[in-house]
Amino acid sequence: CWRPDKEECRAFVEKLDFMSKNLQDAGYYTIQSGKWHIGGLYKWDRPDGIFKNYFDSADTVNLGNDGGAYRWVELLRNRPKDKPFFCWYSTFDAHIPFTAPNIHQREDVHVPPYVPDVDTGPINTRQYLASYYDEITRLDVYSRQWSSCTVHCPLARWHC
Repeated sequence: CWRPDKEECRAFVEKLDFMSKNLQDAGYYTIQSGKWHIGGLYKWDRPDGIFKNYFDSADTVNLGNDGGAYRWVELLRNRPKDKPFFCWYSTFDAHIPFTAPNIHQREDVHVPPYVPDVDTGPINTRQYLASYYDEITRLDVYSRQWSSCTVHCPLARWHC
């Protein structure tokens, strides 16, 4: 793992080639938002150190119960419109405990044959899958908002 307190780790990481840095050098506006497991000793709550240097915007704000997705929409709306962009979004609730509104019911979940279908008190496969599907549904809703706040970039052949 990345250990900022270890000089040998810092020296190694400073020699690495970062995708976001390459994109910055190519004129991209780079954004990071969400859960952060690098740049410090498991400082999930804030980007730090050399990694933060390779993003034009880096934050981990999660004031709501939406996994941080509302912030992603804000960042897309407020980015420079004359540049292509790269976004690294990492939801705060990609694993349990899930916080998305309950939409899917465990009774309606189809458990794949390769997954054990168990209900042993704290472990309930169907409830876990239903909650996971709720998270994916929430991300789908926000992804429609992301696509509505993007514009055609004159510097690229695709919509960004």
